[in-house]
Amino acid sequence: MSTSKTRATVSFGPYNTRRYSKPWIARVINWPIKCMPAIEWGHFLNGPGSSGECEIFAEPGDIIRWGQKDKKDNSHTVSCWGILQNNGRIQEVSPAEAKKQWIRHGKEKYIKSLQNQKNTPAHPEIIQNEMPAKKNLCSLLLP
Repeated sequence: MSTSKTRATVSFGPYNTRRYSKPWIARVINWPIKCMPAIEWGHFLNGPGSSGECEIFAEPGDIIRWGQKDKKDNSHTVSCWGILQNNGRIQEVSPAEAKKQWIRHGKEKYIKSLQNQKNTPAHPEIIQNEMPAKKNLCSLLLP
């Protein structure tokens, strides 16, 4: 069964550009053990300081992250986790629930995408070893 990508959005109100960063959205594409998740970034669809939407294209079941950094007081920073539902809405969940969702569904999708890329590998190191050592995979994902 193939699923098509859906436009997932999160709305943000106007903000002070000196205090807050541009809002952001991302989709988790890989989450190795003992590493931070690798993500694909979406877009904020308006100018600095304006209200607008962040958007990303994802499949139902994908883990979505979104937020906005407060440059002066980190206690007001927004950093959320969610799971894209079949109806296109994002259900907010805890980081622990997001990890459980990755273990149940995301890992299978990631492995299938690697198998589909065998003819044109994006990361030859990953495909060559099939399951590389944790240290090697983490070094590929982290700058």
